[in-house]
Amino acid sequence: MKKLIAMGIVILIILSFQISGKKIYQLNNFIEYKMANVAVSKIKLKGHDLSYYHGGIGEVVILLHGFGGSKENWNQMSIELTKHHQVYALDLPGFGETSPNKQSYNIQDYRDIVIDFIKALDLKNIKLVGHSTGGLIASSIAMSFPEYISKLWLISPLGADGNFESVMTKKLKVGENILIPNTIDEFENLLSQLFYKVPFIPSKVIRFVAKRSIKSNLFLERTFTATHGFRDGRVNILPSLNYMLGHFSKEIYLTWGKEDRILNYRGGVKIKKDLPQVHFNLQEGVGHMSLIEKVELPPSF
Repeated sequence: MKKLIAMGIVILIILSFQISGKKIYQLNNFIEYKMANVAVSKIKLKGHDLSYYHGGIGEVVILLHGFGGSKENWNQMSIELTKHHQVYALDLPGFGETSPNKQSYNIQDYRDIVIDFIKALDLKNIKLVGHSTGGLIASSIAMSFPEYISKLWLISPLGADGNFESVMTKKLKVGENILIPNTIDEFENLLSQLFYKVPFIPSKVIRFVAKRSIKSNLFLERTFTATHGFRDGRVNILPSLNYMLGHFSKEIYLTWGKEDRILNYRGGVKIKKDLPQVHFNLQEGVGHMSLIEKVELPPSF
């Protein structure tokens, strides 16, 4: 596996001198889709053409990305998951290849869209996985519709009790949202905050993804406010993640990078203290993007 990934990086370095950032980005995703044995599909749900990828055989896993993310964030993890699972990775409205059909979305909006997806495909006994904001959405689903969910796995989730400060929350207090960059330089800074060690990304790809993100900034600002309960420079999640997890009686796994600069890992420590039944994995030398930086499935997932 590592040899294949290394080979892909070498190919991308060579091609980065010859083709556009968009083409390199698409080629990288194509290679990783093939490695994970997944294919992209679309389904119409409440006025959305919802994009997702699907592949593998076994128990059903649904993957929900975080704010500003997309289904491609799960490519590395899907390479492992599809060996023994049937994987669905969604682009939530306003992100990736799923266009929004309104000005903003809150957690309940996204929860309801995912439930509609589950019902439309008649999925059952689902292992639900969410990263960051996707973790809060997943927890809302697990609390409100537990009959569909067999296990819940959260990776650096939004919404934990404790108000533990991070680089992101400190910046928000002075009016700067590092999750919504306005320039390519600010986008590169965002990468340095998301990752403990930023992986190799061709500069052309960074420029392509940054420009695409910046075009959506008005939507991102409105949706950040709605999903994060953002007001007066603070994130205010109600009900909290701890409350939601306390109302889900099945297995819960929690993974957090100790070097997370977006959401402080101490939120995970408090969850474990409040809910001892939660399986907590604190990863050393890992930032907010552990789903890319250090793919590590729970032992009994």
